Order: sequence, then C-alpha cells, then structure tokens
Amino acid sequence: MTRSSIPIGDAPALRRAGLRSRGIRLALAAGLVVSAVLSFFVARSTDLAPTPLLPPGSSGIIVLDVSGSVEGSTLDRAYAGLSQLAASDDRFGMVVFASRAYEALPPNTPARELKPVAQFYHPLNRASIAPGRASLVTPVSAFYPANPWQVGFDTGTEISQGLQLAKSVILANNMTRRSVWLISDLADDPHDFANVARVATEYINFGITLNVIALNPTKSDARFFERFLGPSGTLVRAKPSTEVRIKSEYGFPIGIAAVAMVIALLLAANELWSSPIEWHATRPFQSVSE
Repeated sequence: MTRSSIPIGDAPALRRAGLRSRGIRLALAAGLVVSAVLSFFVARSTDLAPTPLLPPGSSGIIVLDVSGSVEGSTLDRAYAGLSQLAASDDRFGMVVFASRAYEALPPNTPARELKPVAQFYHPLNRASIAPGRASLVTPVSAFYPANPWQVGFDTGTEISQGLQLAKSVILANNMTRRSVWLISDLADDPHDFANVARVATEYINFGITLNVIALNPTKSDARFFERFLGPSGTLVRAKPSTEVRIKSEYGFPIGIAAVAMVIALLLAANELWSSPIEWHATRPFQSVSE
C-alpha cells in the first residue's frame, strides 16, 4: 500500500517558512559537525593526554638533584619531567640530594605524589604573588615558590651521595625491581667523580640499573654518566614544558563538558525550531448541552 500526497492550495505561501526552516536545520547541522570536530581536539588536549616520559610500568627510586646548578631553563625541564612522571600510574620512591641526600618518599609511592615537588620548579602566576612583588616579576625573571632546600642544603653538588642513599633504600627494602632514575643536569663536583664511579660499580654488583633523566646537560657531562649506565640503563633527555603535554591541575574535563553542553543545546534547538510538521485528526466538536 502506498501513500499519496494531497496538494495544498496555499502551498506557495508556505515556501518562505519552508526555506527558513531548512536554513535553520542546515545551520544547526553545521554547528553539530563543528562541535563534534572540536570535541575531538579537546579530547586530545593537555588535560586528558599527558606525554609519557618513561615506558608504562616503570618503577624504582628517583634521585632528584636540588642543587643550585639546577636553574634557568633547567628548572622548566625539571618541572616538565616531574609533571610527566606524576601523570603516570607508576610507583617510585624518591631521594633528593645536593651536597647531602635524604629520603623524601618511600619506595612504591604513587607517582602522583611527585606533583607537589614539581610545583617548586614552576613560576607562580601573577595573581598568586603579593602586590608588592608583582611589579618585580617579568617573563625573564620569574618568581618561583620558596625552595625548601635552599638554606643549608644546596651548597654543592655530590651526585654520589644521592646514588649511594638510593642503593641503601633498595637493599633495606629488599626491592626486586632495582632501578634508579637520576634526574639532574649532571653538573657534578669534579672531586666527586671517583665516588660516582665507585657507586656505579656497586650498582652492577647488586644488580641495580642506573638510568638518567638528563636536564639539558653539557656533552662532556652526558658522556661521563653514559659510561655507568650498563647494558640495560637508559639516558632520557627531559624536554621543555612547551614541547610536552602536561596533565592539568584540574581533574574534571572542563573542555569536554563545555562542548557536550553546546551539543546538547544545539540538539534541543533542533527539536524546538525545526521539527517537521505533523498532521493529527481533530476531535469532534461537543456542545455544552452534551
């Protein structure tokens, strides 16, 4: 059975309304397409897709250089590297060092606990700076949070101190996955070179893998530490924060929520303004007396 159409005598009078309705539908369709494309790019933004620094499943002890030589652009690389690690689902312990070393995080700590440490390497926003200091802050001279290791701790650089303590932590906890991740610019005190070589030999004897996350080191410093990596050790060069995607401080995906709201509004407008005309049978007239 086929349906036949019934011509309407005043159809020409509805032409303008029909064109307007078609235009609205096309505009809403275009808006939905644009919103869908936008949602794709928002989903790939820094909030949801941080760039990994290490392969998934990495673990061990992080040995972080907090000496005075870590400054300038090196601070930004340290911030980027620590933030990338904090965005992972891995677990690490952490040792910080300058001329001395101490254990900051025990082994098997969730990597997200590195995020507060990363903030010490990131300049503060102007809004968070006291009014009297804000005028002194420029893009060239940024204001950083107070460094908890600045007084009485970063008077020198002895990388062997950090590596030695990391070894002690691994042996004391009888760790089965024995990896150390040295985060440093590798600018060690020349008087410490012999101690580094000695500790590196101990690493080999105890089956500990030494890895380096280098913060913009000189070629000579990088070559020196590459000698101690062994067959399974790696040297990863940390990139500036402008070259990596870092997870946002906010867990809620604001961008995705905003795009979803726009799509919902467009769909509601489509139903309200451009639904097709539907014909219905009219009810028979009933008089009051009935």
